[in-house]
Amino acid sequence: MSRSLAASLAMAAALGCAGLRPSPYAEVTIPGLRGKAVAQALREKMIARGYEVTRSSGTRELAFAKAADTFGASAMLGAGKVPPRQTRVRYRLQELEQGVRVGALVEVVSNPGKAFQYAADDSDGPEAADVRAILAGLLNAARKKVSVPDPAAPPPRAAPRKEEPRPPRPEPDAAPRPSLEAPPPPRRSEDSGTLDEMERRALGVTPR
Repeated sequence: MSRSLAASLAMAAALGCAGLRPSPYAEVTIPGLRGKAVAQALREKMIARGYEVTRSSGTRELAFAKAADTFGASAMLGAGKVPPRQTRVRYRLQELEQGVRVGALVEVVSNPGKAFQYAADDSDGPEAADVRAILAGLLNAARKKVSVPDPAAPPPRAAPRKEEPRPPRPEPDAAPRPSLEAPPPPRRSEDSGTLDEMERRALGVTPR
């Protein structure tokens, strides 16, 4: 195998691996807002935390920086042995139909502004946690404003249905109860005969 072919294969493999690497940006989509409003909110929150704006390209990209804390490293390595460090945060904004997608990248730069400065990813550091808290706060505020439900939250329970009281059923007409009293005895005439006997006598019928 020639050296040129081997170099080409190595470059292709390197590019393939680079394409599979995850993005260092922590992304979130903020619904119901425009890029200008999100950019202004990020500026205010970052300045309140001691950052300075180092780059602002409208509503597409924002960059901030502030001196990093080197007290712990100086205590371990000794004063004067720790190079100056700077925390840098970059935001990328993209307007979508459903809102604004925001990506954040946090880096720590040693020897900032010098020829041999170098940057290291600080996505697990405390400043990155603070940036994620900023994005989460903007997201929650936007959801409350536009009433967008949190996909991680459980669905609300339906209120129990109140049953209306049913009208009382009409009672059926009670059947007349048979009387337990004995029928009155037949009336007798003055001749001490029953009514049947008196009728027979009137008709001239002689009983057998």
